[in-house]
Amino acid sequence: MENFQAEGRTQYRLFEYDFIRVVAMVFVIAVHALVVIDFADKFSLFYFNVMQAVFFSCNGIFFMISGRFALTSRQSYAQYYYKKLITIGMPVFIFFFIRTAYIASKAEFNNLFTSYLLNLSGALGNTEYWFLYVLIGNMMIAPLLGKAFRQFTKKECVLFLGLGLFYNLCVTISSVFGQPFEYSYLFGGWIFYFYGNTAQ
Repeated sequence: MENFQAEGRTQYRLFEYDFIRVVAMVFVIAVHALVVIDFADKFSLFYFNVMQAVFFSCNGIFFMISGRFALTSRQSYAQYYYKKLITIGMPVFIFFFIRTAYIASKAEFNNLFTSYLLNLSGALGNTEYWFLYVLIGNMMIAPLLGKAFRQFTKKECVLFLGLGLFYNLCVTISSVFGQPFEYSYLFGGWIFYFYGNTAQ
């Protein structure tokens, strides 16, 4: 079993999280495969809506797993940021460059570096890379907030989760009725999935 050192203790790889990652990856494929469904009858539409709700949980699962390990990390700041740079930062730099070169027109190819910088800063936000734009900022601040979250009592964990669930419920209900919910909340949306790991 794979192990690693953290604060002088040997910890072991938790393979149940690898299983959850595999499930989430299968759900990503499955939710995109739903486009082949023909809404010829009411059952097809019902099946599509139910399966879409189930399979879209993959996004929340990925954010929860990412937060689970980022928030509970007890490595030094230098170790934490170095590891994230190697395991997340470098792949992002490489794949964003490949994607930029792949989609560049002849005119854009002459300004490839500029297009690359624009894509790094957010121009690919409507593609499959949207997840990274949301995730990376939270991973940058996670070791600092994680230190605070580890001081939460059980009651404070429950309160944090309760407030987050209430806010996101209000947003969902408002969207169902076509009414924008203008109140902002620091831990709304996908961010709440990431930081919801405080209750552990």
